[in-house]
Amino acid sequence: MRPDSFFNNQKTPETFFVSDITSVLSSSGVSPTGIDDFNENYAKDSVNVSTMTTKSFMSNLVKIEDTGNSNYLSNIRYAAGATFDSIFSPYSTSFSDTGYFSNFEVPTNKNQPNSLTLNPFNPNNELTFYYASTGSLLYSASITGATPSADELAKSGEPSGWLNYGHNISASVVGTGIGESGEYPYDLNFEKDFYGRKKVEVERIRSVGLRSPMVVTGWGFDLNGNPVPADTGDNTKFASGAFSDVANWKSGPVDLRWDDERKVWAAGGGNTEIMKFTVDEVPPQIGQNATACEFVNVTVNDIGCSSSVNAIGDTGVKVYDDDLCFFNLPVTLLRGLKGTAERFVNPFADDDTDTDCILEAAAEGACRWVVTGLCCNEEIVTS
Repeated sequence: MRPDSFFNNQKTPETFFVSDITSVLSSSGVSPTGIDDFNENYAKDSVNVSTMTTKSFMSNLVKIEDTGNSNYLSNIRYAAGATFDSIFSPYSTSFSDTGYFSNFEVPTNKNQPNSLTLNPFNPNNELTFYYASTGSLLYSASITGATPSADELAKSGEPSGWLNYGHNISASVVGTGIGESGEYPYDLNFEKDFYGRKKVEVERIRSVGLRSPMVVTGWGFDLNGNPVPADTGDNTKFASGAFSDVANWKSGPVDLRWDDERKVWAAGGGNTEIMKFTVDEVPPQIGQNATACEFVNVTVNDIGCSSSVNAIGDTGVKVYDDDLCFFNLPVTLLRGLKGTAERFVNPFADDDTDTDCILEAAAEGACRWVVTGLCCNEEIVTS
């Protein structure tokens, strides 16, 4: 970098995450006969992770570039590193302290796990009525009615709240200062703070979270339950060395979606639409001669929070069986059965094959309801 560069004045983070890959001897009880034998039959990748000062890390990279000497780190081709801010970022649990840190938000859907119940510093929102200020957004968002109930009011200031529902996080930056007046935290350590004040901070907590998009690297299973990395000849088996061959692992961002009702990051793609139904009409061509483009008509009994296509009570809704493992039954058994379905991509959306079955399936659009479960109706099955 040029000595007069503006960026010479920019503060450089002090610490680097550093990782490299080296070959280690795989324990087999037999010693290799030489370096070629070691590389071919005994070498196994080992991942090393540590921290290093940014200055030292940069110095080592420069030496590698200048001399090609692989004694520094391992070798530049096998070295990786990043500052902590590539993985972590600060946040506040406060609903009102906006403008500086990213902060928690008040959920509108409180019937499912949400930003109130999943707060690690206030597990299941149990500590709010014991220690939160009655005028805070946290308190008002937590009351079950228009005003606090007698049970909620009775908890105020009770030490038993921390003893019964306290978390085990050691310490965090909290509040606006440290003091012994009772208004401010006594100590950043939660146990010491409780000892000094007989209460703990549950609102103005400023901690550090994982930065999104997060990147995950490793081995596992794909959406169909098959192993990755998979064997080239059999995708139901792991590839040889799958658990230690780092170069063959899968690496990519984690696909989390923001749920604006619950104010949480949700897994599973965030677009899952779920329905519970009762089978009403069974077209004559389905049953034991079913094909993937045929369907049953159902009545919607219940619908997931993220579903907007249908509503409870809708009738004549088409549900398909892509795998032919649910509706491949006699018609008399299908009628009246209850089941569940999810919205999936419609494989016939762009199919213009001139058959009634496919044309009707294509008319469903980009997505359609697909059965995911079916329950037996004992009265029908035994009749």
